[in-house]
Amino acid sequence: MSRARVVRAGDKEGGDTVVPTSSSVTVVQYGRHRGAQRTRLDATAWVDAGIQILVRQSIDQVGVERLAKVLGVTKGSFYWHFKNKAELQAAILDRWTQKATLEVKERVQREQAKPEDRLFQLLELPFWSPRAARAADLELAIRAWSRRSVLARRAVQQVDTMRAEFLTEIFAALGFNDAEASARAHLAYAFMRYLSQLRDIDEAQEHQMIGVAFECMIVQSGKSRSRKGS
Repeated sequence: MSRARVVRAGDKEGGDTVVPTSSSVTVVQYGRHRGAQRTRLDATAWVDAGIQILVRQSIDQVGVERLAKVLGVTKGSFYWHFKNKAELQAAILDRWTQKATLEVKERVQREQAKPEDRLFQLLELPFWSPRAARAADLELAIRAWSRRSVLARRAVQQVDTMRAEFLTEIFAALGFNDAEASARAHLAYAFMRYLSQLRDIDEAQEHQMIGVAFECMIVQSGKSRSRKGS
């Protein structure tokens, strides 16, 4: 299998790691170098490498020359896929939006029919896979980036809006009126963001915290919870 060099989160500075890829090497079929192998990366490889540097350091360190060095290719490979660094930054934000929001929503809708089950699965997001912690680190890096970038700030605002709207839909389906569904959605979202950054409690405690919070979120509060049509 062909290989390309990328930096992975958690690697020591300067310790680039070689990982397999399916499309990084092509065979030259012409000229005096016929039969030789050369590296030609797809756009995804550049985005992946950019994300890893963003998480480990900052967006300021995600430059074309550095990425080319890390990936072991020339800068020409970059410009085959992107006009400039701004296009790569937009692709990084698009990847984050797709993976951290749209695909999460699609999975929950596909796997859970009941609104209460959808809410609980969202609260359990930190336990979905070993990649959850890395996703949380990426989100922190992007939110730090958004403090000084209009492009990143717009992406963060879009993601926050989509997540809050999905949670509002869930609480509305649970029978809460529009105002309370929106308020509970924002409370749930704040709790989820807090959970994603927790590092100082064990899993059992975190599961217990999620269970208690879930019950608080869906409990009736006087007459504020009213089924539609009632």
